[in-house]
Amino acid sequence: MIILNYRQHIIFALFVGWWISLLLNFTTTETIIYFICIPFGALLPDVDKGNTKLGRKVKPLSKFINKKVRHRTLTHSLFFITVLFYSSVIAFGINIISVGIMVGCVLHIFFDMITPMGVPLAYPFSNRRFRL
Repeated sequence: MIILNYRQHIIFALFVGWWISLLLNFTTTETIIYFICIPFGALLPDVDKGNTKLGRKVKPLSKFINKKVRHRTLTHSLFFITVLFYSSVIAFGINIISVGIMVGCVLHIFFDMITPMGVPLAYPFSNRRFRL
């Protein structure tokens, strides 16, 4: 059974994020900021689980989310990606910070689709899990 830990999520997101960065032609400063933001985005979907790297840092939020919706539901959905996108645009504008966070988050969810458990992309509208 494939289960990805936080290090693997970060490494895979940085690797694929590097390929994406080659297509986007960033400046040196943008590249540095982008690669700082990707790991945060790659850890974000697991904020709903209190024993994860990010979940331990925001324990009250993590417990609240997990109590309401469980792990790998809301934070592994297209709904979450949409809310995160608009939230990051409101907070940072459309810039390299938003791009890095979104790339990390989307890649985390993509890599979780490779696991047997899959992810409920259409949550909260459907619990059907999608796998690759």
